[in-house]
Amino acid sequence: MANTYTQLHIQFVFAVKYREALIQNIWKDRLQQYMTGIIQNNDHKLLQINNMRSYAHPCWLSS
Repeated sequence: MANTYTQLHIQFVFAVKYREALIQNIWKDRLQQYMTGIIQNNDHKLLQINNMRSYAHPCWLSS
């Protein structure tokens, strides 16, 4: 088939053990920057990222 295009959206939820609220607010930006760097260094496009005190939630587009 000519001009076939595939788009894959990936969503992960990384939870802290026992869902304890261990992710401090002072770490939130640094954690998001770290996950963003990993996703972008693998040539993916980050769509959304969020984290709460007990989990991190990135969503990206894989080419």
